[in-house]
Amino acid sequence: IAKVLANNLVLQSIGNYETLLGDWLSQWRDVKYSLMYLASSPSPILLPEQPKVFPALPSPVNAFIFGPFIQSANIILANPDLSEADRNTLGLVKAAGKPVTPEQKKRERASAFNFPVMNVSVKNGLVKVKVTRGDNFRGKAVLVQVDRDGKGNFFNLGGSTTANELTDSVILPSGVLTASWTYRAIYVEGVKLISDWSPNHYVSVASEPIPIQPVTSPNLNAMVQDIQLNEAVPQDIQV
Repeated sequence: IAKVLANNLVLQSIGNYETLLGDWLSQWRDVKYSLMYLASSPSPILLPEQPKVFPALPSPVNAFIFGPFIQSANIILANPDLSEADRNTLGLVKAAGKPVTPEQKKRERASAFNFPVMNVSVKNGLVKVKVTRGDNFRGKAVLVQVDRDGKGNFFNLGGSTTANELTDSVILPSGVLTASWTYRAIYVEGVKLISDWSPNHYVSVASEPIPIQPVTSPNLNAMVQDIQLNEAVPQDIQV
């Protein structure tokens, strides 16, 4: 029991650190985007302050402490003679429902926001925009916009759609090697906007490099033969 409690304390500490450092990292990302993409700022951009208090580190623990207890509990719960009273006395709780899929977890997280949750990436030179809808907006159309000049001039990436993934097929103009594009999304019903805009998502795009043509090596044997023929002494010409 003491090992289980110690293991649980470590898991709680991990959750605390994830929340604390996640918030701090998010602040640093905001500063990075401001430094990279803001045309100007009236005052210096302040850097995030380091968290003043970190949770105390727990003592080290061994892995797989919960596994044997979970296996034992499952064996007990599978016993058809186990009564409800015995289960309550032992403090065992049956897991309800099926395991939650990764997609369900994403949707549950997206339900906490009043805007579409986006993931923007570059694949094979094209920008891919993935959208996760919260439970309150399941089946709703999404409008995705893109700003290609960094000046806040957003244009629709196609029309509104109920698809979960969109591809931006626009490529960089000739002579432009790299650029930074900004994407955002919002829920819509027809032409009516029904949610907040998502936070801006920035992505760096690059033009495809021009393939270098392979250089063929000269035929050395043919060159040697030509030299030998040119240097040969001609026979006397009979007049």
